[in-house]
Amino acid sequence: MPTITFAYPWLLATAILVIPMIWYQSRRRNSIRHSGFSIQKDVKRVPLIGYAPTAFLVALMVLLAIAIARPQLPDVGEKEVIQTRDIVIATDISGSMSSEIQDPAQRKLAEGEEKKPGEEVKITKIYVAEKAIEQFVAARPEDRIGLMLFDDEVYYSWPLSTDHKVIQLKNSGVRKYNGGGTNFDGDGVKGKMGPLQAAINHFKELGQAKTKILVMVTDGEASISEERFAELMEQLNELNIKIYTIGVGDSWAKGNTSTNSLRMITEASGGLAIAAGDAEQMREGFRTINALEKSTVEKETTVNHRDIYFYFLIAAVFAAILFLASAALIREDA
Repeated sequence: MPTITFAYPWLLATAILVIPMIWYQSRRRNSIRHSGFSIQKDVKRVPLIGYAPTAFLVALMVLLAIAIARPQLPDVGEKEVIQTRDIVIATDISGSMSSEIQDPAQRKLAEGEEKKPGEEVKITKIYVAEKAIEQFVAARPEDRIGLMLFDDEVYYSWPLSTDHKVIQLKNSGVRKYNGGGTNFDGDGVKGKMGPLQAAINHFKELGQAKTKILVMVTDGEASISEERFAELMEQLNELNIKIYTIGVGDSWAKGNTSTNSLRMITEASGGLAIAAGDAEQMREGFRTINALEKSTVEKETTVNHRDIYFYFLIAAVFAAILFLASAALIREDA
């Protein structure tokens, strides 16, 4: 059964105004003494009916309080069934991502960045990361995609969704949050959570598709301990999560050992490590993901709320009419 919610629940407190009104009414009734009392002295009294004006007054005040609090019912549209994969993108925003890139291929990827006339734009890793994610999301029109950012901890940006416009919008502002260290190990229990564990948890919570992919967009310059490597691989295998790493920075172009930990867990999960700016590797990565199985899932639906305050307003009008009628026709104690 749908649950009624209120747009302004605090306005329900106005119902307590009925208390001083009843008190004033009772004081006024006991003090009235006038010559017209003889007109009502022969009216037959029914004790319970004598409480009718008070009951209608209480009903009037309560109904008005409910109406102005704007009661609503959830109105959910039909759910859409789609064929999709679940993909979480984890973007590195650590301090090292603000360093400039010299690799020509990666600089070319970020050449579309706007700049003021005569201004030299610094092509950083985070610029390249944004461009790589922009291309990746554009190539996945039918997949559910979520976005998170990380440095030495994780910041959830957008949950798994088919609303790619929001993902692109969130991605376009990533560079503003650049700073901090890098933490791949974190489990959220012994310390701050890392992107690998955060993505696993998000898949557990919202993942529906059989194919689950974690896309790490990072310079990869952090290690993963042997103990955490084993723990993470166990969870990745259990949920059938594959890691695809889009590596940014000169270290990925040159194959430096500083990125070995991330390369190893990527390959161990059955995924692929791609150097941003390497067009062939990007195409190969996209082809590999396109070949992965899609699943039938229910597309998320937007819950709208339907106002029903007018029903309570109409009931309040009837309560007011009944209050006035009962106050005029029913004899009160005096």
